[in-house]
Amino acid sequence: MKSLCEHLKVSRSGFYDWMNRGESERHKSDCRLLEQIKKLFIKNRGIYGSPRIHQALRNRGIEVGRKRVARLMKIAGLKARFAKVYRTLSASFEQTFIEKNLRLKGEKPNSVNQHWTSDLTYIKLGKKWVYLVVILDLYSRRVVSWSLGYEKNTALVIRALDRAVKNRNPPKGLLFHSDRGSEYVSRALKSKIEKLGIVRSMSRPYRSIDNAEMESFFQKLKGEYLKGKTHRTFKQVRKNVASYINRFYNPKRLHSSLGYVSPMDFEARLA
Repeated sequence: MKSLCEHLKVSRSGFYDWMNRGESERHKSDCRLLEQIKKLFIKNRGIYGSPRIHQALRNRGIEVGRKRVARLMKIAGLKARFAKVYRTLSASFEQTFIEKNLRLKGEKPNSVNQHWTSDLTYIKLGKKWVYLVVILDLYSRRVVSWSLGYEKNTALVIRALDRAVKNRNPPKGLLFHSDRGSEYVSRALKSKIEKLGIVRSMSRPYRSIDNAEMESFFQKLKGEYLKGKTHRTFKQVRKNVASYINRFYNPKRLHSSLGYVSPMDFEARLA
């Protein structure tokens, strides 16, 4: 021990004092905080990074620095899941029912049921695909409706739209935005929307940023929840989509654009 102390250039009394000192209060505090972080990380399906974990702690009344949360998560190896959204391009087509992008005017919604946006994505089912249509309220970022089917067509969009109208009862003049996919520019959807008194808006060609909110939602759905899951039946896909939207995304997922509250909590504050 004497030679070791001489090598480290410390006194023997100082070394023994250090050995008997025990854990510091800061270390104990970090351990307690890390337990809270781990519980929140698991509760939120392992998809929250340090900014949202930090906010979730604050929502629980735990005041702590954001950098400290990031440091502890890094030490514990807690990293938010992320995956790129896979997309398949549809075949080219000729269609005349194209509308202008009314969102370019820059008029943002100031209440719910003023602007809705919609898009379609693909989900793997065995060696095939199934198709998911989602309608999002742009003010609260809440999923107001969705539909899942084996075929990529207008009927899937109309089914989701009918459910959204039934659930939300929007006023006349609602703006409904989408891209120019074949299922959104059909005569059947044009006729349906006109009967409902809805105003159409469409993204510009090859400008995914025009519907960035839907791109972001699908990225969250696939990257945070569906990544790594293998679906063998249509029922499994439906169950997983419903679980993510109804049990997590709408009621619990914190959105930075909403001041770190969930879509349902944001709407409840408006009531």
